[in-house]
Amino acid sequence: MSVEEFVKQYEEGELDFIGVNLAGANLSRHNLSGLNLCRANLSRSDLSEADLISTNLSGANLSEANLERANLKGANIMGANLRNAKLKGAIMPRGVIHV
Repeated sequence: MSVEEFVKQYEEGELDFIGVNLAGANLSRHNLSGLNLCRANLSRSDLSEADLISTNLSGANLSEANLERANLKGANIMGANLRNAKLKGAIMPRGVIHV
């Protein structure tokens, strides 16, 4: 799915994006609150400064993603792959990461 198609569907009210492939997408500074991105492929994506409050990222591939200063407060990251993800200043479900 292209980033443009993803954003359009989200703006039209779609919240369920289970298993979507957005590898390498630039979603920085987007408000992605409340989405279901369970098992989504967001590897190498730019999610810096994105608002991911209460987003379901369980089982998502976030390897090598840029999550610097992203707000993940209340997000479900259970089982998410965060290998080599950039997390500097990210607000994680239980607080801020200072790297």
